[in-house]
Amino acid sequence: MRTRLTLHPGQDGAKQLCVQYGDRLVCVRYRYDEQKKRRYKTVELIVEENAGSLFRVRRQTATA
Repeated sequence: MRTRLTLHPGQDGAKQLCVQYGDRLVCVRYRYDEQKKRRYKTVELIVEENAGSLFRVRRQTATA
């Protein structure tokens, strides 16, 4: 499958989903499956939000 179009909230083609999902909507993607001859509309949503500092990445050190 390949993505042909990515829309952000407020753009034509995403307005109805923006009404449905509100501030949780990040983007709408139109994906195409050429083998099955199908078009899929997918949404990216924010499902959790936490306040606080940025996360820290732990580095693993090699011990010999």
